[in-house]
Amino acid sequence: MSAIDDSRDRSVRSMFDRIAGRYDLLNRLISFRLDAYWRNQAIRAAVTGTHPHILDLGTGTGDLALNAARRTRGNGRIVGLDFSLRMLRLAQAKRAKALYGHGASFVMGSAMSAPFKNAIFDSATTAFVLRNVSDLPLMFTEALRVLKPGGKFVSIDMFPPAASWFARLYSIYFYRLMPRIGGFLSHDHQAYRYLSDSVRQFHSPEQIAFGGLMALAGTPFHEIERAFYKSTAGVLYVLALLQLWGESSLLMEGTLQGPVWGNRLELIFHLFFVLAFSCYMASLWTELPAFRARSFATSILTGLVGLMLSAQRFYEAPFLSLETLVYPSMFFVSALLLGSVTVGMLIGHWYLIDTGQSLDPFIRIYKFFVFSLIAQCVLFAFFPLLLHFLGVASTVKAMEQLWRQHSTLLLTRVIVGQCAPLVLSWMIWRTLLIPHTMAATGLFYIALLAVFVGEILGRQIVALTALPF
Repeated sequence: MSAIDDSRDRSVRSMFDRIAGRYDLLNRLISFRLDAYWRNQAIRAAVTGTHPHILDLGTGTGDLALNAARRTRGNGRIVGLDFSLRMLRLAQAKRAKALYGHGASFVMGSAMSAPFKNAIFDSATTAFVLRNVSDLPLMFTEALRVLKPGGKFVSIDMFPPAASWFARLYSIYFYRLMPRIGGFLSHDHQAYRYLSDSVRQFHSPEQIAFGGLMALAGTPFHEIERAFYKSTAGVLYVLALLQLWGESSLLMEGTLQGPVWGNRLELIFHLFFVLAFSCYMASLWTELPAFRARSFATSILTGLVGLMLSAQRFYEAPFLSLETLVYPSMFFVSALLLGSVTVGMLIGHWYLIDTGQSLDPFIRIYKFFVFSLIAQCVLFAFFPLLLHFLGVASTVKAMEQLWRQHSTLLLTRVIVGQCAPLVLSWMIWRTLLIPHTMAATGLFYIALLAVFVGEILGRQIVALTALPF
């Protein structure tokens, strides 16, 4: 934190500055919006009397502080403290629009060296802060110092699920595997410990939904049971709804990065995408091929425009710049790959259930996957160099940071997410020539998982550098 000049604190602060614009969306989607309920409960416990003085440590974008101001109807004194300037700017923007926002104020500073006198607050709160603090005893000491005698300390944070089969799977991947891989590759364990909790939300649900529809377009509709399309489209539809829900709530709160007109236009196209997708879902239970084709085509078109518009929040460059081409292109190719992973997994499962089916649908999805993978490899070969030499100053600086600090992460992302799947794709093709469906399906699963891991590493690069690789 800013008052403590420690390399780990500077790294964490830098990470939060980079993900500030997506932070609220991460919290909403990770918790299925339960974080809003948790904050309400925390403020209910923290508010004492009619004119309470409350300090929110690590306030971030100000959700907890503004919740407290709303609950006290602006009669209390609510102060949000944070070390991230970009987070505080978002908090100030939300304050201007929030009901009773005048009851909250925001201060830049460290929770481990709070710039306040002794014993002046009735309550102190934190939300998802403890795991990012380098010296917890010092933070608790500071909280105790600024609290009045008998004051309350209320904290919200995440912990591993209770012992169960799900807890074991969750812990192995998100609390052991990803932090260790990320820490080993970047020598930044704390940043990756945070990302291990939030990495799922860097996979935009709309990317998977749109890419999944593109993959479905390559399958022969009348050669596969209708139930496959219903179940697959159902999965993609839920993801599209989650994206619309998360982004609409953030737009109303004024916390999305980028120009307001761009965010509103993006939301409009996301809404049209969901509406068209709803029509396509309904058409799967009818025998109206023209309606099904038109709703499917409209879903693809609106999803594509929405995806292109969403890219504008991740870079700061003029419209006539290389970034305007690079970011949407990389987002589009990632969407195709994530969609092929989702549909590939589902169609592979279909073949494991009924091995006597025609291989044509499987081969079409496989070819779609390979085409998307090759397209990403080609873009990877040219775009980084082009951005390094022709990008705007902020992009060039980010590229230099990527080469200098995260080159091993980038190399691993390319080897795991591109080179290995290309080799596996060649093996799948040779296996299909035998033909051996079960072996080809198994190899396809491995290739899909490799691409998925590569995309996870790519999202970590986005979080650390704001680059779309």
